[in-house]
Amino acid sequence: MLRSVKAKYVKYSVCECGFPALAVSTPMGKLYTAYPDQVGIFKMICGGCRRSLTLKFITVDDGQKPLGMLPLEIFELDEGLAA
Repeated sequence: MLRSVKAKYVKYSVCECGFPALAVSTPMGKLYTAYPDQVGIFKMICGGCRRSLTLKFITVDDGQKPLGMLPLEIFELDEGLAA
């Protein structure tokens, strides 16, 4: 069985320029389900300044649909609370 934990959206941006990692309408503190055994390192281009970033990404979903992989550093994972 795939291990899952709650993940709280806690960081707006992963880039120094401040460009948002998620849609601006996504409320800070929103809870997701994250799968900590599905983490990978990927390169992405910032949508604001076009800087190349190498980050850890984690698979997440919002309970309604799979969202795919998002930057791990925008979340606070609750390892003690299974989803």
